Formats: sequence, structure tokens, C-alpha cells
Amino acid sequence: IVNPSINHGQVYPTQAAPTPKYSHAIHARTRNGRTAAVSVVGMAAQIVAGTSGERFLVDAGSRLNASLNGPGYHLIARAGSLLPSLANGEALVVQQNATTADWCALTIVGGTSGRSQILLGDADAAYRGAIVYDHAADTMGLAMAGAEGIRLQAPASGETAAWLLYNPGSGNVLRRVTVGAADSAGTGFRALRVPNS
Repeated sequence: IVNPSINHGQVYPTQAAPTPKYSHAIHARTRNGRTAAVSVVGMAAQIVAGTSGERFLVDAGSRLNASLNGPGYHLIARAGSLLPSLANGEALVVQQNATTADWCALTIVGGTSGRSQILLGDADAAYRGAIVYDHAADTMGLAMAGAEGIRLQAPASGETAAWLLYNPGSGNVLRRVTVGAADSAGTGFRALRVPNS
């Protein structure tokens, strides 16, 4: 089928009929008077809703893309109250603040012996910084410059929860921070220690 069009009500005024071969479109007016359009081109689909320029796109690679006319962000999930003033550059805003007591959460579920992580990259490297939870070891890591810099893990006796990256003079090493003997840092205090190497 080449460019069929089914219209129910007024067509979205800025939505032109798709022109590529094997494309089709459906245009409709919603109950509240807003307009919506769905166009399919090959394996790609685009949904256009409303008169303020919203766009929702599932492309041929099954990637979800969304955008809104707004201060630098492209996708809002679970809107609540009004958004605070945002800096430019937000590609994703997750919001749940209908009341002052609301909690807002972003859940990343990994396998029981895998990892849940947020990777921070740039055009030169996909992995420059990261927040990583290792489910098998029950550790939380914070990475920078492509390497783990801080690790948190439940401590045993004489230990802290922290592993720290430091350089003892022979290169960077990640070592557990331990606790010194009673009063080792003065009366009532314990020293925190890292190995010499």
C-alpha cells in the first residue's frame, strides 16, 4: 500500500502526509480537542500529538525517541506538579511531585549475579564515569576516568565500608580502608588506615 490516509476529524495542521513508499498514516482528533497522528514508514513509526509540537518516535531500530518543546529536555516520565527551573541539557526528566511528600524513583533491575549501572560517556569513550551495583558481591562502585575510584561494601570487624583509589607512589591502587586500634588517633578516636601499597 502506498500512502493511504484514514482521517477521523481534523488533520493535525502541520503534519504532512508521509511521502516515502510503503507508508501510511492515521490522523485523529482526541476528545479534548487535541489532534494526533500516527505515521508508519517501513518499520518506523511516528506519533504526533497536540498543537505544541510534541513528538514520539519508535524508529526502525526499535529505539524510543521523544521530545517536547521545553527548556532543554526531551522526555518527561510521570509528571506531577510544576517542574522547577531546569538548566539546559536535560535529555530525561523523571518527576513525581504531586504532593510535597512524594518520592520519585528510577529503578534499574539487573540479574542476581549481574550488575545494575549508569554509565557516563562522551564522544570519545562510552565509559568515562559510572555508578555500578554488583549484585553478586553486593558492592556499589563509583568510577571516574574509566576506572573505579570508590567502592562501598558491608564491613567486617576492623573495616570501614569504603575502598578508595589512591597512589602510594607506584601507581593507582584500590584498597580497603580499615580502622586502627582504640585511641590510635587520640583519646576517644580511631585512625583510618590504608595499606602502604
